[in-house]
Amino acid sequence: MKETNRSIELWCTEPDEQQLMQYKLFEWFVEGVLFLVIGIFGIVGNLLSIMILSAPQLRRFTFNRLLVALSVFDVAFLVSTVPVHTFQVFQVHTQIHALLFSRFLYPMSSISLSASIFMTVSLSVERYRAVCQPSTYRSACISESQCKRVLKYLIPVIILSCLLNLPKFLETSVEYDAEKEQIQYNVTELRKNPTYVWYTTVLYSVHPLVTTELGPIVMLIFLNIFIFSTIRSSKLRFTGVPRRSGGGHGELNLASVIFSIVVIFVICHLPRMVLAVLAVVNVNTAVECIQAFNKYHPPLIFMYAESVSQFLLVLNSSVNFLIYCVVATRFRVFMRRIVMCESTEVTSNPPFGVVRLAEAPLALTQPALQIPDQLNLITSVRSRLNSMVENGDDIGPTYTEEVLHQEETKL
Repeated sequence: MKETNRSIELWCTEPDEQQLMQYKLFEWFVEGVLFLVIGIFGIVGNLLSIMILSAPQLRRFTFNRLLVALSVFDVAFLVSTVPVHTFQVFQVHTQIHALLFSRFLYPMSSISLSASIFMTVSLSVERYRAVCQPSTYRSACISESQCKRVLKYLIPVIILSCLLNLPKFLETSVEYDAEKEQIQYNVTELRKNPTYVWYTTVLYSVHPLVTTELGPIVMLIFLNIFIFSTIRSSKLRFTGVPRRSGGGHGELNLASVIFSIVVIFVICHLPRMVLAVLAVVNVNTAVECIQAFNKYHPPLIFMYAESVSQFLLVLNSSVNFLIYCVVATRFRVFMRRIVMCESTEVTSNPPFGVVRLAEAPLALTQPALQIPDQLNLITSVRSRLNSMVENGDDIGPTYTEEVLHQEETKL
């Protein structure tokens, strides 16, 4: 009983004025200054990523189009989340913000976050199919249009993200006082209902805990383990085969890009997952606070953790551009050419970096230069690969590259 009373006192009692002032200062710096700086950088970086990945030589590849979709969702998350936090912290009061808050910004923040998470998983699934199931992937590339392949990932992501976050449209309301030029943020009566609070908090064990945290993290880890294992076994298989310098660079480069995205994702989402677990564990205490006092206050340490968690989500949506710049070789080439206007030589051959592994088997059917030697090379490679597919053999990207090298030496 004493432990229960202590827990209720901890959750139901407002922090004292000094503690609250310290937290407000922390909130001003994290959810105000850092949100604004990182958010602006993230929006600019994602827009640059969209522009570069939409270049004619890059947008031919399904993987790059999925990266564009990820950048779009990240931009939507930053555009909706940064005003939700920074406007309150900096006490920006406008009628437009009041109109947009409860019907667009607040729900869109959750919808776009879910979409970004699901798209990250979709990217790993696409890479897993290309590396670990090359025959099936190659057949799909030949039989399906690129738009169809992209929509098979994109449509479920959008629908699921919207359905999971429909309650967000009902949780808040905003009033604008024209005389005082101030905004009053209110929690709807539904959100104060103890039964609603109990059910929605318990459902945290499903969403977001399983749907957008634990489930995606586990899937990303295992998918990338399989991807790296397949690449490693393929390299060992052809250790003794002569090859040109730089062979296999594309596979390792793309694997490094995916690995970097996954590592940043896991680090930035772990605090949110822990907070979701704690919310479910303490649901009864929160309900008792609402029943007794018509409100509840989480412990101050949770408020600090929530601010840090939100900042890490903003950071996660802002750093992919840096990952591409540091890790992805081909992305840097196109960035110098498009953004910095450098006259770097860029061919139409199957690209390295973020796209080298994307559709390597299919790329062989699209010769860039109409010259006899290259046409003979493509014909020879296609003949060998097709015969292997008919025999039921798996043709990974590494093996495709080795066949290409062997046929080149014959010409």
